[in-house]
Amino acid sequence: MRRGWFGVTNEQGTHIVGKAGFGTGIRRKLQEVQIELSLQHDFFDEAIKTQRPVIVPAGATMQCSGLQRVMALLKLGTFVIVPLVSLGQVIGVVVV
Repeated sequence: MRRGWFGVTNEQGTHIVGKAGFGTGIRRKLQEVQIELSLQHDFFDEAIKTQRPVIVPAGATMQCSGLQRVMALLKLGTFVIVPLVSLGQVIGVVVV
């Protein structure tokens, strides 16, 4: 695992708010990315809906406010979106 990003659901449940990032190329601006959940997010929506990890293959096209910018800046290959679930609710997400 070379890079990762961690975000939590805000109190209103409207955004996943970046809290931490690690690895080459991760800077504060990337750590603090916010993902608006009311918008369409390929792969990301699937992970949240199914509450299961989703593997995104290298080169896959993906619409996702916030993460799309991160992916372009970091030139990511294959990555996994892992929803964090507590009491049947997604409370955060880890992307590695």
